[in-house]
Amino acid sequence: MRRIPLCLLFLFAVAGCENPVDIANTYTPRTLEQLSGAVSVENFVYARPEGIAENEFQTKGYDEKVFLTEPVGDYVAKAIKREFRQAGIRLRGADACSLAGIVEKFQIVKLGSFANKVFGNAAPTETRFNFNLTFLLIDSGGDRLFKRKEEQTIKSASEDRAGSVAFNKAIANAADNLLTDPAFVVSLREDCAG
Repeated sequence: MRRIPLCLLFLFAVAGCENPVDIANTYTPRTLEQLSGAVSVENFVYARPEGIAENEFQTKGYDEKVFLTEPVGDYVAKAIKREFRQAGIRLRGADACSLAGIVEKFQIVKLGSFANKVFGNAAPTETRFNFNLTFLLIDSGGDRLFKRKEEQTIKSASEDRAGSVAFNKAIANAADNLLTDPAFVVSLREDCAG
């Protein structure tokens, strides 16, 4: 008799693993910087591994696939635009500088497992979000003014479904580091006055 409930539990767990997790998320800017300049933020490229969709997280420790409701590059570019607007940077077209971005890693890692809950193991589940992004500031003539590579790892609690709080925090940290980088601020003021 005891084998039947465990088998059923296993079947429910496996059946649940095939369902993808879609994350509809909104990004709220947090910068306190006040800057001036004009920058057109381009759509960012998601340099994802083969077999990963343009709106899919790279995952470790997850049985299901995890997706944003829009492409990763678009989501990150929109978040950066919101940070720029809040900082006072004008988002303009062809006469301004442009900011391009390459998202190299957009990964969630779940430490701990479903078995922790099923078998009563006291070990908590932790989610880590790994985010690598390269920013490129380009002037209206096509010359690169500035390059910055960001690597963020954010830990979050088990209640953070698929790391949604963590990935927004990683994007905000990357934006803050960009907006406070002295070389970026100088390029923005001198080359991107628009």
